[in-house]
Amino acid sequence: MYTPFMKRFSIAICIILIVPGFVFAASNERKTYSPVSRPHEWEEVLLDFSIIYVILWGAYAVTQPDTVAGISFDTFSEGLIDKGIVFFDETPWYTNYLGHPYAGSEYYLYFRSRGYSPKMAALHMTLSSVMFEFAVERFGHPPSGIDMVV
Repeated sequence: MYTPFMKRFSIAICIILIVPGFVFAASNERKTYSPVSRPHEWEEVLLDFSIIYVILWGAYAVTQPDTVAGISFDTFSEGLIDKGIVFFDETPWYTNYLGHPYAGSEYYLYFRSRGYSPKMAALHMTLSSVMFEFAVERFGHPPSGIDMVV
């Protein structure tokens, strides 16, 4: 299911994303940013979810091109009915315990930077994860509980 290229790509992305954090943490300057929470109109919430949804599809197309190439309405409905929901899937440990928490934190930070309160950002982060499992990743394998929890 996962090719050697995808494993190397995942490890490279983790290195690219983690190393700069250590470099910036070692600097003497401390810069902080605290977003100000504000109310949102439903159109803005819909736009934010649409942006996340497009990013999710783009990431899925890059990391799993064979799965995306075989997508049709029939494969979606078959997957929805036949595959069910599992708690543990066949995803490698580094994807479940490094990739998914990183993606979740990025969803959270995106919504916080857009002015959502911490509670609303956490709610939208959770909804984005569930949306990915049921609307995007459904084509590759059944939705996984561990993917939504971690």
